[in-house]
Amino acid sequence: MRKQSILFLFIFILLLSCSEKKKSDLLDEKITKDNLITISEKIKNDKNISIEELELFSNGLARYGGISIDSILGKKVNDIIDKQREFKKEYILNMLKTQSANLQIHLNLGFKYIGVQKADTDTLQSNILHFQILNKSNKTIKHIKGELEFYDLNNQIVKRFPIDVIFNLEKGQEFRFTDSYKHEQGNPRDTIIRSKFVRLQALWKPTLLEFSDGKKLEVKYQQ
Repeated sequence: MRKQSILFLFIFILLLSCSEKKKSDLLDEKITKDNLITISEKIKNDKNISIEELELFSNGLARYGGISIDSILGKKVNDIIDKQREFKKEYILNMLKTQSANLQIHLNLGFKYIGVQKADTDTLQSNILHFQILNKSNKTIKHIKGELEFYDLNNQIVKRFPIDVIFNLEKGQEFRFTDSYKHEQGNPRDTIIRSKFVRLQALWKPTLLEFSDGKKLEVKYQQ
């Protein structure tokens, strides 16, 4: 039994040692005005550089290049990788926060775009947009804000319409409402919105859902 335990321990240590990744010497190399190409060529043949490190280093250089290119001088390769890893983590966390808030609003509020209607006079041209909402929460909703975005088949943004409505919508209650927006005849984007021959996809992007008890769900989208 003792010999068997020693054998298992030996195998465990052997597997652990095999799984440990050797650190690349390139990670400690400092960047100068003359060695970036050389470093890139070395990385290409360095088996100790992981794909993750390679991606972080490449994206980190690109990001620094867009902010302050001289700031990379004197930094080690690993410095660029670590900074980019921190940036990536922060970006993902912010995105997660945005997605979570957005989804939570959708879980509590059903929002549907019904259609657009022309409302023109001799002096003013308007687009009347029709909406339908449903309170899916367990509380009364009193305020919603956001934007209705229209995209073409190439997923390009065509037009944004702001939504800002104050009311009292009880639990389980459905409500239809309209909002009027000025139509600019010379604006091709406005023309597309009215066209019956252009297929558009409407996307509801909420920014605020406020309940009667004062609780608010807010979304701040990443630029």
